[in-house]
Amino acid sequence: MKNDALDRFAPSLPPPERALDGFLRRRDRKRRNEKIGAIVLVVVLTAASIAAALAIAGSRSVPQPADQTITTESAPNLHEVAFDPTTGLGFRMSTGDGVLAVGTGDFGDAPGGDQVVVYPYPCGGTDPACTPLWTADVDHPALPTVADGKVYVTGLANDQGFGHTLYAFDVACGTGGASCEPVWSVPLKRPTTPPLVADGRVIVGTELGVRAWSVEGPHTRGSFCAAGCATNLPVAVRSMAYDAGVLYVGTGLQGGPDPANAGWIRAYTLPCAVSGGTCPLWSARAGQVWDMVVDGDTLFVGTNGHENGVQAYPTSCDGAGGPCKALWVASTDCCTRLTVADGMVFAHDHTSHVYAFTEDCRSDGSPCAQSWSSSGIFQSNPFVDFSRPLVSGGVVFAGGHGGVLYAFSETCSAECAPIWEAPFNGAPLDAVALDDHVYVAVEDGLHVFSTSDEAAAASSPGVGAAPWFYGVIALVAIAVFGIRFARRRA
Repeated sequence: MKNDALDRFAPSLPPPERALDGFLRRRDRKRRNEKIGAIVLVVVLTAASIAAALAIAGSRSVPQPADQTITTESAPNLHEVAFDPTTGLGFRMSTGDGVLAVGTGDFGDAPGGDQVVVYPYPCGGTDPACTPLWTADVDHPALPTVADGKVYVTGLANDQGFGHTLYAFDVACGTGGASCEPVWSVPLKRPTTPPLVADGRVIVGTELGVRAWSVEGPHTRGSFCAAGCATNLPVAVRSMAYDAGVLYVGTGLQGGPDPANAGWIRAYTLPCAVSGGTCPLWSARAGQVWDMVVDGDTLFVGTNGHENGVQAYPTSCDGAGGPCKALWVASTDCCTRLTVADGMVFAHDHTSHVYAFTEDCRSDGSPCAQSWSSSGIFQSNPFVDFSRPLVSGGVVFAGGHGGVLYAFSETCSAECAPIWEAPFNGAPLDAVALDDHVYVAVEDGLHVFSTSDEAAAASSPGVGAAPWFYGVIALVAIAVFGIRFARRRA
């Protein structure tokens, strides 16, 4: 009966038009949106995970120190971050082509422990470890120079006659502490200076004068100076400098301070200097020369001290082969080595002081007054083997008595006290700097210092903080995806 009633009234109650089609469209739209949302979440989750992994790997392999340079403000924070002992005394260093070459030696009566040790550069702290890439044996304490993909090394001559070879090694000759053989070598009598590379030549000062060979090696067909060109001098070469086609040679009695303080500076055009000719552009009687540096149009010379301990000469001196007059002179106590930077000449005399002079303080040959001097820290136990002062970021580093490396502010005045010092088990003999690191060759090995907090550097904002940032994104994405998945299942 009820069904009859429904059938009778059904024509007057028609169903809504296309109701089923609308329901199907809404259902399909909802499913499509859910799929799109799920896909987006998966993409975000995947990208966040990949980014976090890359950032973590990057933070481990690419150091990002908080302070990339040494300054007078950061220098007091220098602290040791690496040390590698050497078989011989760490002596002289040279850098270039991504390596740091340390010359070592025993300084005894017979060879032994005389090596060049090559490290990655930079190294220490968050950089690669300071472990040798390769080593090579040489004859007596090594004087290295890195240039144009090669490490050139001479063995320093001594009274027993050791040191008689020039070596050329490939910078990439080995890794993992390998022992390397030279690409080429050539006999060389009694070298006294590190190799100087200029104009396709490897030039070495010796007790007998200047010697030079092609960088391609002494046996290269068609190379000039295949047998070794020479300019003979009456006294040993103690220092050389090169600039704009001119080779400057400083001479004097080999060894320690000469009581007679006798020596010369001679300026040669390079082809003449290595051809055996006697053709100096100009010369000057300077005293026993300990160091020479060219900066701009001036040659600065460090000597055996006294009233002419530092001397400045114009590189354009027109001496017609004769004497050249100094622009200015300055007093030091002894064996003066020089660094020129930021318009200043920094002199380390190895007995009492580090001095600072302005480059252009005089032009009439008269004495130049010092801008500042250190506070007498070298007096009790001086030594004469530290290389020239290191200047980096407004800070001047120099070795002093008792095996201590000192740092001074470039902008000191009058008497200058150190702003930082580091004691060693032995004398510091050379130092170089890169970014916020200072590398020091000491009698017991290579020491590396940094101004930055290495632990903080590894997690500093940017690359260091990236793993946490992307990790949070990944966790949020996982949580949202899980909630949506649970709701969808319900």
